[in-house]
Amino acid sequence: MIYIYLFVILPITAGILIFIPNWVTNNRPKLRPYVSILASFISAYAASFLFDMIIQLIENDLIFKNILFPSISWGLMSLGLFLVAKELATRRIDISIGFYVLGVVAIFASFIGHFYNLYVGLLLLLIGLLSSNIKMKDKVKR
Repeated sequence: MIYIYLFVILPITAGILIFIPNWVTNNRPKLRPYVSILASFISAYAASFLFDMIIQLIENDLIFKNILFPSISWGLMSLGLFLVAKELATRRIDISIGFYVLGVVAIFASFIGHFYNLYVGLLLLLIGLLSSNIKMKDKVKR
């Protein structure tokens, strides 16, 4: 299983994450902000799974060996799509909007579901705040 992960899934994922920004920038430049926002939402979604597993590990609801590979997968997916969103963003809000929206949804979900969602939501909001201060390559509209 580890060999499939290392030699098939990771290279394919890395290739896709390298291909998307180049293709959108060269062939469809008007789609840059929309693809950036989509990548931001998917990155925040993956980060929420990662944070949820880590918080459950801290609270002794999960054991480490059961979350090792899923944590690596969700973490790499979140980081890769965050970098795609950063590369394609034309405004700072394009990068952080996904984290803000899903953070608020997770906080509201903590009232009716697991209390862990409050921590997940707060972490997502923190990443949203931090990512709104990232320096951009192109001119940035505030």
